[in-house]
Amino acid sequence: MYPMPPVGEEVVDMKLPGSLIADTEDLDSAAHRVTDELTGVRNLPLRQMKTFSDPCRVNGMELDWINNYYNVRLTRVITVVFFAMVRLDERLVECALRKNASWVPLDEVKRLALDHNNILIAGIDHMTAMFDQGLIPFECLPHRFTLRQLQNLFEAALGKEMDNRNFRKKMLAQELVVATGEYECNVPHKQAMYYMFKRKTTK
Repeated sequence: MYPMPPVGEEVVDMKLPGSLIADTEDLDSAAHRVTDELTGVRNLPLRQMKTFSDPCRVNGMELDWINNYYNVRLTRVITVVFFAMVRLDERLVECALRKNASWVPLDEVKRLALDHNNILIAGIDHMTAMFDQGLIPFECLPHRFTLRQLQNLFEAALGKEMDNRNFRKKMLAQELVVATGEYECNVPHKQAMYYMFKRKTTK
């Protein structure tokens, strides 16, 4: 727990998940360790996003907390951010709860500890740029999917509705997906064809 803060200094508990890197780890190994522990899923397709290295980004009570929690004596914290996109299910939710963590809808996130609001904003900008460029995170969709499901993913990521016809034309013109010849079954609307990704577009 935090000790009582000095007058005028507020302590915020909620933060993004993370950890210090061990002497025996490289950056990729440390990132996978953190996500493996919180999600229960090994070897998530992590992408390195950005490094936050402002000398003054972590100080005061927050730096004291890090030093006390990890039993170290740091004077500066540099954070290398990785991110992954996953399909949220009950297993992921339950695993996070066992680690005293939780998944929070983006519009419910208020103030985060440290400079994690800045990190979150950078992550949103990075994700939006990916979708604007047509780069699709394959792990967010099932093996087979409809174009409506794909459009729903884009709309959720970009926070705006898209014209059905234009979206369909764009996806097919870019040859990102290929029709399987199979259709939905037992649906209360016109059966939609299933597609699969033709090739990877994310790195």
